[in-house]
Amino acid sequence: MQQKIVFVFLDGFGLGQNSPDNPVVTFGNQLFTDFFPELPDLNLNIKTESVTAIPLDAACGVPGIPQSATGQTTLFTGINAAKEIGFHLPAFPNHGLVEIIHHENIHLKIKNLGRKPVFANAYSDHYFNYIKEKNRRFSVTTHCVFGADIPFLMIEDLLEGNALCWDITREAFQKYKVIHSVPVINGKLAGKHLAGITNNNDFVLFESFKTDLIGHKQDRVKAELFLAVLKDFFSALKKNIEPKTSIVICSDHGNFEDLSTGMHTTNPVGLYVFGPAAPFFHDVKNISEVTPRIVNVMSEE
Repeated sequence: MQQKIVFVFLDGFGLGQNSPDNPVVTFGNQLFTDFFPELPDLNLNIKTESVTAIPLDAACGVPGIPQSATGQTTLFTGINAAKEIGFHLPAFPNHGLVEIIHHENIHLKIKNLGRKPVFANAYSDHYFNYIKEKNRRFSVTTHCVFGADIPFLMIEDLLEGNALCWDITREAFQKYKVIHSVPVINGKLAGKHLAGITNNNDFVLFESFKTDLIGHKQDRVKAELFLAVLKDFFSALKKNIEPKTSIVICSDHGNFEDLSTGMHTTNPVGLYVFGPAAPFFHDVKNISEVTPRIVNVMSEE
């Protein structure tokens, strides 16, 4: 039986100390209780046949504070991007990273196996027009879709429950007058929708960068509220996926776990794998190893 994977990428979701500055400790005690009882902290080390929960090095041996462009490129290609360009690059990928992404991204690797990948985030015509008009750069995950030449999911897919908004609840879309007919949903329904997307796809990637935004703003109120959303989201996802589908959760760098600073951290990030694929990840050490292990799982007959 071929396995499936749903990969939830939480931007800036590191492993922190058990301190009042870590909202996962303060507000998120029940975040993963449907999976395992331990809090996700620096000492996390669970390796069973159905659960892997371990810390990963986000810097991948390159001095400095891990950043988004290189971290995400590394996570979604298996190439140590910071080592390739010699430093940690923030925000959006430069030309050199885009070349790596277009040739080595995880969607393309899965597609080349004859399996069906999808990026679950919903896009809008407004977004693409904005990028063109303002001459802005695309994110790493967007370049992954371009590089693999797979379809983008759009607002119409979102309304049918076949795509998700990056903030999970769709509240972000309420800010745009051109996207006025998108109803807000709760974490439970969003988790159910993500589980449903796995029915017709072999590999599903979903990105939320709300954790990183909250971390930069050091917003404890929003941290508490979003952790409650994540708890319901993960609980519903686990409840509704098929037994052959594994959940992988990982990040590109730390931030959210230490609200004493609005900067990224040098903390490790957590790798959480729930389901039959868990043993494949027991010995992973850094974020460059995540994509190769996913490809190994998807290669199994």
